[in-house]
Amino acid sequence: MMIPLFILPFDHRGSFALDLLDVTFPVHGKNKKILEECKMMIYEAVLEAKSTYRGSGALGVLVDEELGSAVIRRAKKDGIPLSLTTEASGHDVFRFVHGAAFGVVLNKIHPTWAKALAYYTVGDEKKNKATRKKLRQLSDFCEKEGIDFMLEVLVGEEKGKGKEESVSAMIREMQNDGIAPSIWKLEGLEKARDWDVVAKTANAPLIVLGRGESQKQVDAWVKSAAQSGRVMGFAIGRTVFLKPLQQYIAGTLTKKSTITTIAKNYVHAIKVWEDA
Repeated sequence: MMIPLFILPFDHRGSFALDLLDVTFPVHGKNKKILEECKMMIYEAVLEAKSTYRGSGALGVLVDEELGSAVIRRAKKDGIPLSLTTEASGHDVFRFVHGAAFGVVLNKIHPTWAKALAYYTVGDEKKNKATRKKLRQLSDFCEKEGIDFMLEVLVGEEKGKGKEESVSAMIREMQNDGIAPSIWKLEGLEKARDWDVVAKTANAPLIVLGRGESQKQVDAWVKSAAQSGRVMGFAIGRTVFLKPLQQYIAGTLTKKSTITTIAKNYVHAIKVWEDA
């Protein structure tokens, strides 16, 4: 296991198209080429950060196949830890982007991790059950084929309970249905001791995500996670890359400066972790 693990996720599709070009996904033609170029720029920023990083952490990427196929090829060639998204964009109930053929794609690419994003509200059993059924398929497939499974869950809080309690309840329900991720990718918690509550339920390592929040908020989450001793790293994306890419699209940053700015933002997050 790579510890600590610092992932730069840019598997966004719907929000990526909307935030950068103010268009809806899927995209075609010129818009698709622009977004593909932006994804390659993020990847080049990871390489730039890696070239100067002297710590003990592992730097990795999380990308989609729809806009990031060129990045996937580069990452495989460069030996960068690669997480590949499996979910279709923009659905409340989990749905595979390749439908029943998800396994064919995973075996072809064979990423370090197969990643799934799920929305989950404890108590909404109709949607939760449908989501768990699909995630169990993915979990079983990954175990059989020797691909690690990264499960990201955005949890709606139960009334009268703290975030950490709702997350723990979600994990229990997933585990009871036989879903066994190699890594849980979870939203930030305010206090280090909150992570202890979650870790006691989870039977796999935890990493914290950023969810596109402000730099100040993400820094606080990273510090809390690092200080807890229960979290093995982070996956922070839009907070790192979105503003520089928007400036690039607007013509106020050059391509080279954009890549360097993203790299600096990424290194900043790593430094926050290591200082904590």
